[in-house]
Amino acid sequence: KELNFVPYGELSRKYRRTVFKHDDWVRHRAESSKIDATLSSIFYSGVARQLRPQVGAVTTVSILVLLYNYLVVYGPLQDTVLQRIAVPILPFTISIPALGLLLVFRTNAAYGRWSSSRDSWARLSRHCLNLVRMAAVFSTDTKAVD
Repeated sequence: KELNFVPYGELSRKYRRTVFKHDDWVRHRAESSKIDATLSSIFYSGVARQLRPQVGAVTTVSILVLLYNYLVVYGPLQDTVLQRIAVPILPFTISIPALGLLLVFRTNAAYGRWSSSRDSWARLSRHCLNLVRMAAVFSTDTKAVD
């Protein structure tokens, strides 16, 4: 058996793509700036814009707690009766499996919507091709039929 043999891999990919042609796919795979473009567009996404106030509030509170703890433990408030602020780890530990399941369900739902839309687009494309084929049968213009 050959070591680097991919039976249904990159060479047959040009026959399986419905959105990209093979040349488009090769060019897309060869682009080196995809990561830069993706990372630079994160701050312009609709989700990031909608969550900006909440994330800003959590970040501000986190910075204030960090500053307070630093002043109490290492700074000028070190010898006072003030205690550092600490959050118990148990609620986060308990909620991690539920969060993981939620992310899996959301990913599966998104893939289901994408798959459904892909099937709808393929069905629409087939119907359009059938319509053109039927129209070509009834056409008297032999130049247009060919």
